[in-house]
Amino acid sequence: MAIARTASGQIGATSAVTGISGAFNCSGGDFLIAFGQRQNANSQTCTYNGVSMTLVGTANNGGTLRTDVYYLAAPASGSNTLATSGTGSTYRSLQAIAYSGAKQTGQPDASSLPTGSAGTSLTTSITTIAANAWIVGLYNNDNGGTVTANNSAVKIGSTFSNPGAVDMIWDTNTPIVIPAATTVGGQSTVSGNQTILAISIAPAVASSSAFFAFM
Repeated sequence: MAIARTASGQIGATSAVTGISGAFNCSGGDFLIAFGQRQNANSQTCTYNGVSMTLVGTANNGGTLRTDVYYLAAPASGSNTLATSGTGSTYRSLQAIAYSGAKQTGQPDASSLPTGSAGTSLTTSITTIAANAWIVGLYNNDNGGTVTANNSAVKIGSTFSNPGAVDMIWDTNTPIVIPAATTVGGQSTVSGNQTILAISIAPAVASSSAFFAFM
């Protein structure tokens, strides 16, 4: 089964809070990815419809901003609450992307969560494992500007998430047919501390019973 993007969006962004929440519609999707940002060492967890999402890891921008990436297989259908909550009153933002056709176990396929740096462009390389995996990620510049995706990343959308900062969610918009090292990234028209992170998700595999029935 081929992977397809079914929904995406920014849930919200605000300063001096211990959590953030909003509605996100997973209708038609069977795999949810969320990106939750926070400042400094303040920790957080993420839930969808009250179900805990699994933390893949955290990337930082070389300054005070941390971005956590989470996933949830078989999320509840329809519009439900996506939320982060944590310790400390700090700036937080939350973005999400839903997909159909994703494998329900053994995810993510691969991940790249490097420490960011200052500048106008930042890339990372991620090596997919499964055939026909998609790569998904986020780019952030804490000084704003107009942001675009580069290399194999394709921009889904961007939002000013904090006074002066901008977030961009992206994916490859197509499968990496043959597993390989793939460079993805983002860039801005102004210099700032940057974050780039990427995970790959493997597609669901047709059952052997269905294959033999076809044969």
